[in-house]
Amino acid sequence: MVRKGALFGVQWGIKLILSWYNCRSDGTVLFEAIPPPKDVGKYYGFSQFTCGLNELSSEEKAFLPPTDSRLRPDMRALELGDATKAVACKMALEKAQRTRNEQKHKRLWFEQQQDSMTYTTMWISNGKYWAAKEKQFKDVPDMLQLFT
Repeated sequence: MVRKGALFGVQWGIKLILSWYNCRSDGTVLFEAIPPPKDVGKYYGFSQFTCGLNELSSEEKAFLPPTDSRLRPDMRALELGDATKAVACKMALEKAQRTRNEQKHKRLWFEQQQDSMTYTTMWISNGKYWAAKEKQFKDVPDMLQLFT
């Protein structure tokens, strides 16, 4: 009996190989992992891909609201492997948040309305977010400047 078909070989965390039955070749490498950064321990064991998830181009950054969490300086410091700076930034953010919590909050993007079918209170978009985003949030004086 002659076997036909494919066989997958795995070197866990390194590569995935496809081999064919009755074929004497070493197979075809379908996937090979990128080696981890040299200081992988400093970056919490994250791969290069994971470390780059929050990277933003200048074009993307221009259209983000200043409250986008990808702009957090504490997260950026962690991504760069500076835990001491990250802790200091996080403490400053939390202190600023406690100060803000003492003030009355003004909602910019949503309004509370009663649903006519369920008679429950819901938060409905007022449609202003996308207009503000289009203008890169320049005309929004009440927007919190969290990370500047």
